Amino acid sequence: MVASGIPPARAALLIIIAAGAAYANSVANDFAYDDNTIISGNAVVTEGRWAESVTARLLTIEAGEGHHWQQWLWLGQAYANSGDPVRGLVALDSARIRTENPESVRQIDSISGTLKSGENATGSQNP
Repeated sequence: MVASGIPPARAALLIIIAAGAAYANSVANDFAYDDNTIISGNAVVTEGRWAESVTARLLTIEAGEGHHWQQWLWLGQAYANSGDPVRGLVALDSARIRTENPESVRQIDSISGTLKSGENATGSQNP
């Protein structure tokens, strides 16, 4: 027994339950910390092969990943950078309705605002 009168096994179990409860709501969340690494490490993106990026993202969405808001965000960026800001905005709208996370919504809204101002997702003027 520990000083509080709780047996060590029970104390350990309570800690495990408390830790599980603290993180239980994050189990269904999408990836967040590696998104930029994955995007910046992607040769299709870093080499500016945006049409290939659009095709790859559409295939990923059609293969069952369309419920992830990030897929739609990346599709929107790829469309915008390939010179199609209208489709980019449509994809960003799809991303926005798939997340309720305030930081994700701010990210999507920021990119949408950039596209509406006539720039692509990297800040260059659209053709």
